[in-house]
Amino acid sequence: MRPGLLSSRLTLEAPLRVADGAGGAEITWIVEDSLWAHVVPQNGGERLSADAARATVTYRITIRHRDGVTPDKRFVWGARQLAIHAVLDDGEGRWIVCLCEEEQGA
Repeated sequence: MRPGLLSSRLTLEAPLRVADGAGGAEITWIVEDSLWAHVVPQNGGERLSADAARATVTYRITIRHRDGVTPDKRFVWGARQLAIHAVLDDGEGRWIVCLCEEEQGA
C-alpha cells in the first residue's frame, strides 16, 4: 500500500465503563488517537434488530501498524461509528487491516 492512499482522517475510540449509580454501568467512549486511513466500503445489507430493520455497511480500513487496535474499539469517521470486528496484521509490521461495520438507523 502506498502511504498516499491514507487520505481519510479517523478517530480511534476505546470503551470506558462508568458506574450509573444504580448498581449497573454504561459505556462511554474515550478518544485514543486520531490517525490517517484508507477506507474502502465492502458491502451493505439489512438486518432485523429489535423488530426493526437496520441497514448495515461494512468497510475495509487500512492503517499504519500500531499496537492496541482491538475488536472492542471503534473508529469514528465524520458522523459514522464503525465497530471493529477483526484486526488483520500484514505480517511485516507495516499495516493493519480492520474489518468494520456501521449500523445505520440505530
